[in-house]
Amino acid sequence: MQVLIWLTLTVAGYIVWQDFKYRYVSILSFVLIFVLLMARGVMIYSFHENLNFFLINACFITFQLIFLTLYLTLKNKRVVLITRNHLGAGDIVMLYVICLLAEPIIFILFYLFILIMSLIYSFAFKVAGTYHKDDNKKEFSIPLAGIFSLATGMYLIFFDLWNYDPFVLLSVLNKLRIL
Repeated sequence: MQVLIWLTLTVAGYIVWQDFKYRYVSILSFVLIFVLLMARGVMIYSFHENLNFFLINACFITFQLIFLTLYLTLKNKRVVLITRNHLGAGDIVMLYVICLLAEPIIFILFYLFILIMSLIYSFAFKVAGTYHKDDNKKEFSIPLAGIFSLATGMYLIFFDLWNYDPFVLLSVLNKLRIL
């Protein structure tokens, strides 16, 4: 299990490096991390539980992407493809890859944490004026797949290598009346 975690961390680190440096992630990296996270899930849960968790999490992501597309379409009064100007294809693929990471409630909290992290990242670098501009566009771009991959690595370190229980975090948040 430890070797599997370290291999996953290596691939996640490679995705972070690619996305932050080049704003491009190799499809092979996505395939590798998908296979490694699937193997991890099968080792922790059963195959059927892992598949059920993946499908529930993927439905959540799909619902969000559909809602985002509908919102942008209504706002702009024309059909908007979110992969054109809003999200990269690699960002969307990474969204589905991380669906293998955890049970649905933990996944939703993890997902919200990542989105908050990416907002803080974009705000900090935009204010500082040192943000990464995409070479083809004049606007600010967020390396979302890299941020997702970084957070996936953090999740694996905390909950798999250091054996913290994510449900303890839920009980702490509940006691603080956050959840």
